Amino acid sequence: MDKSRLAEILREPRETLQLEIKEWLDPVDKEHRAIIAKAGIALANHGGGHILIGMTEDGDTYREAVGRPTSLDAFNTDWVNGIIDRFAEPAFHCEVRHVSVQVGGPEFPVVCVPGGHKVPIRAKRSGPGDKIINDGSYYTRRPGPKSEPPQSGRDWDDLIQRCIHNRRDEMLDHIRIILSGSVPTAPQAPEADALMPWEAEALRRWEDRLSEVSCPSDHPVRMPLGRWTCAYRIIGDVTPRRGEELLERLRQAKQPYTGWATWWIPTKPSIAPYPVDGLIECWIKGDDALLREDASHADFWRAAPDGRMFLIRGYAEDDLERIPPGQVFDVTLPVWRVGECLLHAAALTKLLTNGDDQAKIDIRFTWTGLVGRQLTSVSRDRWLEPRTSRQGNVQARGLFLAAALPDALPEAVRELTTPLYEVFDFFVPPDSLIVDELGKMRKNKF
Repeated sequence: MDKSRLAEILREPRETLQLEIKEWLDPVDKEHRAIIAKAGIALANHGGGHILIGMTEDGDTYREAVGRPTSLDAFNTDWVNGIIDRFAEPAFHCEVRHVSVQVGGPEFPVVCVPGGHKVPIRAKRSGPGDKIINDGSYYTRRPGPKSEPPQSGRDWDDLIQRCIHNRRDEMLDHIRIILSGSVPTAPQAPEADALMPWEAEALRRWEDRLSEVSCPSDHPVRMPLGRWTCAYRIIGDVTPRRGEELLERLRQAKQPYTGWATWWIPTKPSIAPYPVDGLIECWIKGDDALLREDASHADFWRAAPDGRMFLIRGYAEDDLERIPPGQVFDVTLPVWRVGECLLHAAALTKLLTNGDDQAKIDIRFTWTGLVGRQLTSVSRDRWLEPRTSRQGNVQARGLFLAAALPDALPEAVRELTTPLYEVFDFFVPPDSLIVDELGKMRKNKF
């Protein structure tokens, strides 16, 4: 879960089909628990979303509601999942994050509700006095926006089609990775290597920008404990785009699958992209003099008119509450990050080559700071034997047909992550891990 992206909800809160806003609730009040259950079921059936607690409507906007509790500790993941287990059939797992717009600002609980369910979810009990939520009823998000039972054949059709689509995607992913065994790749281009100089130049530029800020050598914005980078270039009939035209193509290529998207384009002036020597550059270091305290959100990226891209990011594992930084490496995050970068490359290739189905992607990943890290599952939903890396850096590179990537994503991700996982005592992730995690990514289960 990405607090920085969730904080965007608080900047200008608006109820949508994916966001339901509630005033302050009593976590133990039975009616208030029924309210959360109904909202959670409706969002889950609609494809996922969020419940923001502690705001009230004020004209055309929202402000903090009266009645803020002295502590938000009761609004936690166990609390919301206890409600879902009691009211929903089948049950599903939610997360709760306490989010503020700025460091030191007031926090608000945000319930993150997953989508991607393969069957419609119904209420298995009623609320107090048979109010709010009713046993046996199905709820979804409808225009208004509001959480209600489906009101028409169209509402039911949308709900059922979402479930069928989710089943179909999962089935096809499993069949493809079993039968294929490989991802369609392109012959290695005979031209001189053009990717490595681009990556080296981008790294030097990042280091130059770092020299402009005054902060200790171990500050997270410098990513001292390690980082990962992705550099790629498009090989094909590229129509170069410059300036605002290129920026618009990057907006269109954005992959909306994770809370903190790769090559995210901020709009806030202090961190928005800017032109440099005919390129587009972005450094999300923080707001003016206030530097980010989380390396995994201090991205630096570059984009060239001819379709060359670069991104550097720190590890989310180094900002966990109960684990010291630099100690662990999550088993699932590389699948998400590599998958998202590949889909970004495929989308941008389509935009810059007018849909050339023979265009190729030359892509390279690097992971640093791995020595001594233990492979683990941060979310604790996968059990792993202890495995430790004795190697500091890992590189992986691939050349793929861009048009084939969306349908062959699991195979491409396996090819690019194999060198990384191997350094953790020869770990080989099961096919199901890659397929399942990519499925979650594509269904916004972040």
